[in-house]
Amino acid sequence: MPNSHDSKNITRESENLKLAKKIIAGQDENLDNMFGLAMRLKNERAFSHARRILERARGKPEANGPDYRLKLAQQLALVTYKDPDLLPDEKLDEAFDILCEADYPQTTKNQETLGLAGAIHKRRWELDGQKQHLERSLAFYLRGYEQGVEGDYGYTGINAAFALDLMADQEEKEAGQSNVVLQSTADRRSKAREIREKIARTLVEMAEKEEQTPLKREWWFLVTIAEAYFGLANYDEARKWLKVAAQLEGVPEWERESTIRQLAQLARIMGGWASAPGEERESE
Repeated sequence: MPNSHDSKNITRESENLKLAKKIIAGQDENLDNMFGLAMRLKNERAFSHARRILERARGKPEANGPDYRLKLAQQLALVTYKDPDLLPDEKLDEAFDILCEADYPQTTKNQETLGLAGAIHKRRWELDGQKQHLERSLAFYLRGYEQGVEGDYGYTGINAAFALDLMADQEEKEAGQSNVVLQSTADRRSKAREIREKIARTLVEMAEKEEQTPLKREWWFLVTIAEAYFGLANYDEARKWLKVAAQLEGVPEWERESTIRQLAQLARIMGGWASAPGEERESE
């Protein structure tokens, strides 16, 4: 039986969906309200409705202004590749095309665009296992990381480290079949470690600054620190930051699930090498 908090969530979600259906059917609404509605729908995992609202929003004349054009495209790309009502290959193509129309990923320095491009290609790799998709994903994430950890609170960097470990794991399995040790595998893991160390150091320093304390109430900020420590096999620090994140209220369920899924994958690929000499291990 749902508690009062759950009942309020259900009511709020149904109101957002009801309004979305009216707008999709033709009801006019100003751009700010449409964008805000799409963000609420995204948080409720109503990705298909959010996509259609953003598509209508992009048709408004003011949507071509500098403040909205790129922001709308980025959010539309996100909800498009997450939309379960679209075919996997087609929605990934469409999401990437949307990004290219507003901010070409091959040349941009915008970390949000680069992070989305990386996520789209990582999803391609998850679907077909083709290494070139993971390589492209890594390239986009690394370019985002090179713009600075502070700019996106380590988002592209933490995903670059994750992609490096995925590639190292894949290479190790392939090399193991022929009993060959690849230097590239060690290099990738070394780079992943370097990235995580910088992220942990930078974000913890940001969190400790008095004027930055609101960051301690941001889900992605906290779990990025936790993942950085987890990837460094510093499980005590990872657990500490995850506990802080777990206390936050109102975090969309899909964000929690995404974090859990990535940490689970990271734990799996760390299984064979996380106990290397000099690295911390959980004492349980």
